[in-house]
Amino acid sequence: MTEGKSFVKEICNDLREVAFIENVEPLDLLRYLIAEKLVVVDMSQLIEESTVIEILKVSRLSIEVPSGYR
Repeated sequence: MTEGKSFVKEICNDLREVAFIENVEPLDLLRYLIAEKLVVVDMSQLIEESTVIEILKVSRLSIEVPSGYR
């Protein structure tokens, strides 16, 4: 995951591949990363209503531990 504008679908596909998640929806994982402030995004639009989101910051922890779940 990198800073800048990205398609939500591409981010979800990347999370699914990198985090090796099966029972968790990638969009839920993205929401978790945002809620824990591991990923900072432009929240001017709802993620569910957007096809593109702008990632403003990705913490180092979320780069090293893509699953992010505790």
